[in-house]
Amino acid sequence: MKRKIFSLVLVIVFMISMLIGLTACGAENEDDEKDTRKGTNQSKEKETIFEDVEKEGNDKKNKLSNAEVKTFNASFEQYEGSQNANSVKTLLNEIVSSNTINDEKQIEVEMNGTTTSDSTKITSLKNKVVTTKKYEVSFEYASNGLIQKIMINDVNSSVENNVAYDKANKAKEKTDNAQKQEEEQIKKQEKAIEDLMNNF
Repeated sequence: MKRKIFSLVLVIVFMISMLIGLTACGAENEDDEKDTRKGTNQSKEKETIFEDVEKEGNDKKNKLSNAEVKTFNASFEQYEGSQNANSVKTLLNEIVSSNTINDEKQIEVEMNGTTTSDSTKITSLKNKVVTTKKYEVSFEYASNGLIQKIMINDVNSSVENNVAYDKANKAKEKTDNAQKQEEEQIKKQEKAIEDLMNNF
């Protein structure tokens, strides 16, 4: 009987020990999970802070002061309006130089039906500038105030086009008038024939 009681006590003690051990492991695991979650949250917070700092740096980089915008634009705005061939060539050289050193401030050139910011193509356009011609220079600005495109139009071509247009209009008007006269003549002849037939 004593042995049975002793055995029973041993079983109970063993079971209690097991329960205590399991509880301790559970608590330990829970602490580990909390630490893991805490570590993950701290990493995310650091990541967010880093991203915010990086974004702020990029924003500052992209935002130019009025003085910087004016300084950049001034190199080109002096060529606005009617310009001779030499001035246009100098302007195109300025654009090539600017595009070479300013990756984030590229200027496009629109001229002779070509639009490009490529230095080689701009140089090719410069070589096609005709010494005896006049050119009209105008600008297109980006949202940050910087010049983003420079349009160069051949004034002589515009004048020539206008003259050609006027000539074409006059020729058409002349043709229309001749056609009208011819139609009126035919109508008169038809009426004369009709009158003659009525008299018979």
